[in-house]
Amino acid sequence: MDYYNWKTIGAAPACRAVRAGAETWPLPSGGFYSGGRTYTHGLQTKRGACYVVCREVMKEVEATKNDMLVEQSSSNGCSDEIAFNSDGLDLIDNKADPSPRM
Repeated sequence: MDYYNWKTIGAAPACRAVRAGAETWPLPSGGFYSGGRTYTHGLQTKRGACYVVCREVMKEVEATKNDMLVEQSSSNGCSDEIAFNSDGLDLIDNKADPSPRM
């Protein structure tokens, strides 16, 4: 892939693209540094346009993905059963038995 020539994308358009079904993936070798930013991910829209995503924008994209998961779980009636912890990476099952098992 010749991602060094791809255009960059800002947080707002990247988040809109993700909500519309765009896919993201980590760039090989951890990405690259250019113009004061470290580009760590690629993004491809549903129409096939490809962009590089800097670390700061990727944080916003990940937050959008987590929001979408929460919205999906609440629309499926799961909002009382599953919650996300503060960093949004692990699921917490509120219905699980808190007593230790022997």
